[in-house]
Amino acid sequence: MVVVYKSKSKNTEKIAKSIAKTLNIHCIQNIRKKLNSNIVFYGFWVDKSKPCKAIYKDFRYLKDKKVILFFTLGSEKLEYQEKLKNNFKALFDNVANVIAIECFQGSISSNLLKKSIKKRSNIFYKERLKRFYDTRNYPNENEINKANDFALEAIRYA
Repeated sequence: MVVVYKSKSKNTEKIAKSIAKTLNIHCIQNIRKKLNSNIVFYGFWVDKSKPCKAIYKDFRYLKDKKVILFFTLGSEKLEYQEKLKNNFKALFDNVANVIAIECFQGSISSNLLKKSIKKRSNIFYKERLKRFYDTRNYPNENEINKANDFALEAIRYA
């Protein structure tokens, strides 16, 4: 088993490294060659309701692997998280055998907040500012523990 992750603001990195430590397996940020492991924990961040673009380069390495997906998201809305889980599972099912998928609370990107500040007329500015401050300590210890529990449970089905 191996943990592979893509991280922009260290949210996904924290989750990935914790999972790797819990399972005592390797953790890498980029796939540079064919993976020897048949089971891959694969984590990424979300940008505008889509997985980060960097994941598409890894699809060739995930072909025919058992994949356990996880992603970080600044939104706490459960309905939105479930929608994304379904969308991402369908996307990855085209290249791999998705065993499980989970979303973990991350902080809002400070870059997104900066863009909103530049456009103060942006109707989302106040909402984003509030979410930025509400989520700035994520992923917190509860999210890390949730990720570790998820990983331990997911490998039972792999």
